[in-house]
Amino acid sequence: MERLFELARANAETHPERSDRYVELALKIGMRLRVRPTREMKRMFCKSCRGFLSPAQRMVRLRDGVLVIRCMRCGHISRMRYR
Repeated sequence: MERLFELARANAETHPERSDRYVELALKIGMRLRVRPTREMKRMFCKSCRGFLSPAQRMVRLRDGVLVIRCMRCGHISRMRYR
């Protein structure tokens, strides 16, 4: 899974559709092997559209101890606490 996320990060600028496919494959492999993605991996893809969140495809804000990540493709908003 880690290797596929590295490939998705490397191809995000030149081939965004390829990076989306890498994320899709990584999540399918993880489900088949019953392995959860790490915290860093979870922040790399949208939970709604399952697309890779490159810096061009997301908006990140910090508000009162909460990290707010918005997907620019589908508009889904993820909120995560931080210390």
